[in-house]
Amino acid sequence: MKQVQTGDEEIRRMVTTFYTTVRQDDLLGHIFEHRFQGQWAPHLDRMCDFWSGVLNASGRYHGNPRQAHAGLMVGAEHFDRWLTLFAKTLGELFDAETAALIYERANRMRSVLESVVLGGPATGLIFSPAASPTDLLSRGQQPKNE
Repeated sequence: MKQVQTGDEEIRRMVTTFYTTVRQDDLLGHIFEHRFQGQWAPHLDRMCDFWSGVLNASGRYHGNPRQAHAGLMVGAEHFDRWLTLFAKTLGELFDAETAALIYERANRMRSVLESVVLGGPATGLIFSPAASPTDLLSRGQQPKNE
C-alpha cells in the first residue's frame, strides 16, 4: 500500500471539515451529537491522532476503534453515509491521488467497523460507487490543488 505523508495541519483540516459536515447531516448528526454530548474537542483531538497514526505512523493514537464502535445502534446505511461524506471531504481538500489513498484506508476501516457493529466477517474493501473520489471528480467536484 502506497504511503501517504500528510501534515498535522492538513489532518486537522480534514477532521474538522468532515465532522462539521457530519454534525449537519440528517442521518448521522444526531447519532454523533448523542455520543459526544457536546464534548467535540476531545473527540476531534482523538481523531487527529488516529488519522496521524493511519497516514503517518505517528503512534499518537492509543484507543481501540473496535471497542469504541461496538454496540452502536446503526446500520449499513450509516456506514455508507459516513464514507460518502468522508469522500466528499477528501475531494474538497486533497489532490485526486492523495484523496484516493486516504479513501482506501477509510474504506478498509469502514469494512472492519461495520463487521464489528453489524456482525459478520470484514469483507475487505467495499467501494461505494457514490462515495469514491473518482466519482466525485466525474460529477464535477474538483479536488483541491488540481
